[in-house]
Order: sequence, then structure tokens, then C-alpha cells
Amino acid sequence: MGLTINPAYTQYMNKENKPKIRGDDDVYMYWFMAFLSFLIVFPLSRILKKAGYSQWLSLAAIIPIVPLIILWVLAFSKWPAISDRHK
Repeated sequence: MGLTINPAYTQYMNKENKPKIRGDDDVYMYWFMAFLSFLIVFPLSRILKKAGYSQWLSLAAIIPIVPLIILWVLAFSKWPAISDRHK
């Protein structure tokens, strides 16, 4: 009498019908997410610096929805860098 495996779970098994170790694929996902975060944070920090805001605010862009809020704040507020030039 052998162990029967539900066919729906075969995607989680390796060739020897042993459970896959989840961490194998996760490493690549974490590197990909770090790369995407860099693609957002680095340009945003440069824009914030030119606008006269702290570059550290760009780290908040990693949190979902926060980039939209930052975009709206930047769009409708007076930029310190521009107001300093007019003085």
C-alpha cells in the first residue's frame, strides 16, 4: 500500500516525489524585488533633491500607495528649491 499524492500538489514535488524546498526560488524573487525597488528609489531621490526635499523620503516609495501620495504632494506643493531662488 503506497502513499497517494493529490495531483494538485505535484507542482510542489521534485522528481523523487519529495517536497520542494521553497527557498530555492525565493532568492531570485528577492533580488528581483530589490532591483525594482532600486529602479524606483534612485530616480525619486534625485528628483526630491532637485526639488529641495530630503532624499530619504524616497525610501518611503517602497511602501505601496506611498509613491502616489508623494507624486500628488510634489505636484501641488511649492518646492523649496524654487522658492529659494526667488528670494
